[in-house]
Amino acid sequence: MNLQSVKPLNSKLTNNTSVTVTLSFGKGSLYDGFEYITAQIWLSDSSLPQQFIGSLPSNLALAETLQQWQTVYVALSQRLQMGNRSIEDDDDDDFEIEEDAVTHVSIVSFEEVTESLQELLNQWLLSSEFVTLEKSLRSQLDHSNPIRIILQTEDNNLQRLPWQSWQLLTDYPLAEIALSQPQFQRQEATEIAQHRQQVRILAILGSTQGIDLAQESSLLAQIPDAEVQFLTQPSRQELDEALWDKQGWDILFFAGHSQTEKKTGRLYLQDAPNLPSVTITHLKEALTKAIDKGLQLAIFNSCDGLGLANSLANLHIPTTIIMREPVPNLVAQEFFQHFLEAYSKEQLPLYLAVKQARRQLQGLENDYPGASLLPIVCQNPAVLPPTWLDLGGLPPCPYKG
Repeated sequence: MNLQSVKPLNSKLTNNTSVTVTLSFGKGSLYDGFEYITAQIWLSDSSLPQQFIGSLPSNLALAETLQQWQTVYVALSQRLQMGNRSIEDDDDDDFEIEEDAVTHVSIVSFEEVTESLQELLNQWLLSSEFVTLEKSLRSQLDHSNPIRIILQTEDNNLQRLPWQSWQLLTDYPLAEIALSQPQFQRQEATEIAQHRQQVRILAILGSTQGIDLAQESSLLAQIPDAEVQFLTQPSRQELDEALWDKQGWDILFFAGHSQTEKKTGRLYLQDAPNLPSVTITHLKEALTKAIDKGLQLAIFNSCDGLGLANSLANLHIPTTIIMREPVPNLVAQEFFQHFLEAYSKEQLPLYLAVKQARRQLQGLENDYPGASLLPIVCQNPAVLPPTWLDLGGLPPCPYKG
């Protein structure tokens, strides 16, 4: 689409208008730069976008600091017993931890690396090649409207940067970041999905080595306008059969252990010897059928979920919520509790519910550094994220008591 002179969006925006901004980074990396970045702005009540073009130079310092941040985070996680609980080692990690590194990591040093990473990210985004694009976006946005900013990229480093620290999100308090694959397509809802009377949730409680999933179970069981089916440490066959359920599902929830393996994700289902597990590829046919029947949201309250999200994106699921890095049990539980409160009870839009729950994790960061940077939405840009009412939930009662 060519750039056109169009009427500013501000003249059309209302408090009920939601805005989607997509940033497509195309080919490139932090080491080579991104020569052609395309930004589009979409209104919820319009099918025609506006488009702007920019670029970003290479930034070796940002790449190296991100690598350092990951190394320090994982080392600190190990020292605080926050992650890596007896799960088989992932030989494909992008970084390694020296045996004595754990003893030399402190919360103070981690905070210093985090601050440096955030500063370098914002300095990079102030590059002249990108500032013009950002100014064009700002001229069209309104502070009072919800804004979804979707980053379309396959680059692993871009996906792991702390985009929640971008100054744009500070200046626009109703804006939140999401990730997306460059290729996507719409999956039409089915008749079954459109006529459900309750939100149907398939809750998978996987391996519990070193963690307690009782809180997640309790929270799900208390949702008054949802039908929840629990699968506790299921076999691969049991999980596959549940996904083929004839009524379909609105939400897929997983709590337990998981990890990214190259471009896919692995779920650990049981505490049995050798930790029985499955990849998204193993569940491809069942998940495809579940999406055909109306599955709109997947929530992985588990570690290192980028591989899970990328694999599900290839199946065109509308929305996924993951943790980008290893996550401590308490942080995962607190995030899910706050998100569920905001999404199902307060009935905030999904992105604002994630943003609110994510920000509430900052209060834990004395004990769990970096907690508020872990949750991220992964979005199919061809589909609007579902509201709780879209999934079949009941509107809130207007009368107290």
